[in-house]
Amino acid sequence: MQNNTESVFSWCQPGSVEPADTEIEEIPTDPEESVFVPQTSSVDMALRYDRPFVANNPITETFCQAVMHTGSPIGTMTGGWSIDGDQLVFSPFRVNGSVRISLPNTDKNRHFLESPNTLPDSYALCLAALSWSRRNGRPVVISNNEILNAVGFSKYGLDRSNKAELISNELKQLSLFDLEYSKLIGRVQLKKGKGKKQQQGKGVVSFRGDRLFNLVRMDFQTDNHTHAFWNITPGQWAYYYLNPEEFDWVTKFPRVVFELDWRPQRPAEYFGKKLAYSLVGFSGGTTTAKGPFKRNVSNLLCAIGELPLPEHRDNKWASRTRDRMERGLLRLVDMNVLSHIDYSEVRQTNSNRYWAKSWLNSNLSLQLHTSLQTKTYTKRSNKNVKKK
Repeated sequence: MQNNTESVFSWCQPGSVEPADTEIEEIPTDPEESVFVPQTSSVDMALRYDRPFVANNPITETFCQAVMHTGSPIGTMTGGWSIDGDQLVFSPFRVNGSVRISLPNTDKNRHFLESPNTLPDSYALCLAALSWSRRNGRPVVISNNEILNAVGFSKYGLDRSNKAELISNELKQLSLFDLEYSKLIGRVQLKKGKGKKQQQGKGVVSFRGDRLFNLVRMDFQTDNHTHAFWNITPGQWAYYYLNPEEFDWVTKFPRVVFELDWRPQRPAEYFGKKLAYSLVGFSGGTTTAKGPFKRNVSNLLCAIGELPLPEHRDNKWASRTRDRMERGLLRLVDMNVLSHIDYSEVRQTNSNRYWAKSWLNSNLSLQLHTSLQTKTYTKRSNKNVKKK
């Protein structure tokens, strides 16, 4: 195995940062806008902010991992998709709330999961549109053209039509995933007997057959062109995770990340995009602290679908992957997504044989840019706060 004990770059130091947003301003909309032919979709409205809100909870975190594990043969990635009888099941490396995602084991579904796609972008833009619509009391309407513009697709003609059709297929696929999960819904009072204090227990409810999204496609023919719009309604999960009256799990996501290139031929942008989705966009609401947070290198690669099983790694896999990961992190610093990154102190070995194992077991210390630090929950009401 190639010896690559030295990093390809010196880790950067904290630089100048922009002030964080204080509140979301209202964007005026046209009251006479047509109901049947939307002039502006929810994606376009959400992306008028540099850092739109997206849902960030155990459901969206697991779905993000699932879509980032597409593009590889089933059964070759650590914590990826596997075959379980007549189901294709995603097994996340970190079980969070017993979330299970599955698809029927058909040739069509297997081909979709094993083919390269831009599903994470479509997924994130749908959630950005959903968060904006919920906050403004508007229906969730997105269009293929708005998604193409958001990801910086500048080609026209047949290439644009083919790309739009691929996006339509990806959106349709998002509505086919079967979702099972459990949720802590409150507390119940358990009496221990007369004259004794009551004991609080937790109430848990389980859901089966839920869907991430329900989509209705609307096609409008104008000037020999077909414009596709999608009306989206979320599954039952949104009542518990995207409800400002209950517990609003959201986070800010940098709009510039959508324009990064998904092609592996651009390793810095490719890894930077996947790392941004895992570290900032969909991390279960755990990366909002002002101080640095840590991520194990092995777990991070597993979360973004870049950790093959040992038997599927070649001799150059470790050095190639570390180089791409570090360049991707530097790209996020340049884009003001991260302000500081560093390796935690770990004992490195100079052996050609063991340096890769030592690197995989090491930790990264990461600092979010201050413009992305935000609370993911609403303030408690006064009636729930005990007076001193």
